[in-house]
Amino acid sequence: MRAIFFAVIAAVTLAVSPDLSASEPLVSWTDSDARQAIVQFVSAVTDESSSDFVPKPDRIAVFDNDGTLWAEQPAYFQALYAADMAKAKLKADPALAAESPFKELAEGGLGAVASGGHEALFGLLEVSHANITNAEFQASVAQWLESARHPTTGRPYTAMVYQPMLELLDYLKANGFSTWIVSGGGVSFIRVWAEDAYGIPKS
Repeated sequence: MRAIFFAVIAAVTLAVSPDLSASEPLVSWTDSDARQAIVQFVSAVTDESSSDFVPKPDRIAVFDNDGTLWAEQPAYFQALYAADMAKAKLKADPALAAESPFKELAEGGLGAVASGGHEALFGLLEVSHANITNAEFQASVAQWLESARHPTTGRPYTAMVYQPMLELLDYLKANGFSTWIVSGGGVSFIRVWAEDAYGIPKS
């Protein structure tokens, strides 16, 4: 049953169904096999008479972030942050345009940096992530999130989250689960905003 739960998490859709009442869990989900499997799973593991019962301390739900809880297009948002930080440095010192990754960024944007391979990508991360304290980095991320907007939707990046997944997080927490993020995104980057966006504590 646990395997079914994690499989349906990966297959979550964003379609909205008008047939679900607001009093039911996962209201923006279609009334699909995936939704039914999740509800059945939660019902089973929280029922003390069930053979699948799981005590509260052992109810743990782990989520990836990029592409699961929030969007990841046109690129990972942390990469877009890194590009914006590099652009700001390039604007302050145009002579940097002769160096990688500034050269690639100036000539073709983030896509050009990516085409430069790992060296250019790591160079971009070094520009934005290295030689500063964790507090300075998190302050920079917070400031960026306040002002930066998604290039397609024009919305703040913290608003680029999936409503069905927010409902799933709330549903699990209401049923005694602790929720966690395990992601390729940087811990210090995610901790700036995850509690406000998802209700997942920083520590």
